[in-house]
Amino acid sequence: MCRPGPGHRAPPLLEADGTTVLFGADTRRIPEFDEIAQRFPDIGLALMPINGLTSRPQGSRQEVMDAAQAAELTALLRPTLAVPIHYAPTSGAIGDRILVKLDRNHPKHYKDAVGDLAPDTGVHILPTGQVLTL
Repeated sequence: MCRPGPGHRAPPLLEADGTTVLFGADTRRIPEFDEIAQRFPDIGLALMPINGLTSRPQGSRQEVMDAAQAAELTALLRPTLAVPIHYAPTSGAIGDRILVKLDRNHPKHYKDAVGDLAPDTGVHILPTGQVLTL
């Protein structure tokens, strides 16, 4: 079952076989996450974007959490396992120079920060093409 988060901007929660998965998509920290933490205290897996994407046409507005912000949110959500995602996107050579600014956070920075802020949450850095079985 796919259940929308508590607000229209909140990421979806997927539930199957007793496991709740939060798909962080490409988002920044929004107030709805606080409600998710309260309503879903047993998140099994959180997929957390960490690239820190900033849109130049939007006045250099940050669109996606960076590794440190995602780690802070992970500490709030307290999932059993967290996987950093969307940390190396590109919009091409020209697009990267003109449209977006990417803070290419290495997933190790996220793993280290989660270790400090949420030591009970495991972090799995999933290489491209590798399958994660829950």
